[in-house]
Amino acid sequence: KQQLENGGAICGIATDGDAWRFVLSSANGDEPHRLTVHVALDEPVVLSVEEGGPAAAATPAATP
Repeated sequence: KQQLENGGAICGIATDGDAWRFVLSSANGDEPHRLTVHVALDEPVVLSVEEGGPAAAATPAATP
């Protein structure tokens, strides 16, 4: 949460069909501020790199 609030670099990792999806983002620095990279699940092959991607999800506040 602190990385996100301070504009620091963050990375989200998920699977997307037959690929790993890495979403790299940072509010600091030059454009692009968000990249989405797809890598094959079964071999170290980059399938795609594109600007943009899913936004970081906010962490729900803890309830007292």
